Amino acid sequence: FSYNETNNTIIGKGKKQPSSESIMHYFIYDNNPEINAVFHGHSAEILQYAEKLRIPITEKEEPYGTIKAAKEVLKSLKKHNFIVMRNHGFVSCGKTAEEAGKNVLEVLNMCKTFKQ
Repeated sequence: FSYNETNNTIIGKGKKQPSSESIMHYFIYDNNPEINAVFHGHSAEILQYAEKLRIPITEKEEPYGTIKAAKEVLKSLKKHNFIVMRNHGFVSCGKTAEEAGKNVLEVLNMCKTFKQ
């Protein structure tokens, strides 16, 4: 797997085309060797309650699948392992998939608690 910044292309081997968010995943792994798992998803509840729950949100809203979006995510992940991409979705990171998934479940539970 490699990324060519000049023409914004991803080169990978496999049976399926890379996701539009592959650039973001590549940047996260490439810049954070301690991260071994990245979950990216879309939750209306998390987007709705992120500010109230003081979850870090990217400063700028950038088009997903772009270098600019990936760099915004990296800035927010410097001090946090769970962030929200402004008006888009969430990114959860961990040393293991279990840790990244646990982060998501904890935030979803906080949203449910806050909603009640």
